[in-house]
Amino acid sequence: MGHANHFKNATWLVQENEYDFFTNDSAQVKQADIYGMIKDLKNIQKLHGEYDVFGDSTVVIKPMPGHTIGHQVLYLNIGLEKPLLLTGDLYHFEENRTHRRCPIFNYNIPQTKQSMEVFENLATANNATVIIQHSQKDFDKLKQLLKN
Repeated sequence: MGHANHFKNATWLVQENEYDFFTNDSAQVKQADIYGMIKDLKNIQKLHGEYDVFGDSTVVIKPMPGHTIGHQVLYLNIGLEKPLLLTGDLYHFEENRTHRRCPIFNYNIPQTKQSMEVFENLATANNATVIIQHSQKDFDKLKQLLKN
């Protein structure tokens, strides 16, 4: 959500429970900093589970709750040698993935671990390239994959 207000004319595809959690009256006060990052967004599409963005399986939002109540990852099958799986905040570093560790500040740690299991099964079943979005190495790998 960090800089979402910079894209205030875009459509925010968000799990409904995530939207409700961060926009309710209490959150607007108790988590004013987070609410402030999203308050200008007006085009909101609330999701309930998996969502095929274009209806052709090329870009699919997959719910992976735990980091936040409605955390999501992105599956991309866009004509590269292998599909891509973008982790969002499921993993922050390669070590988190290797050792299945998550930050103590996650919304629900057991749920995060369950999402990690689902994510790994999805990656294996689709022979997907995993991109940890907080990893500079993976970011560079992604740039290279998209350049080719």
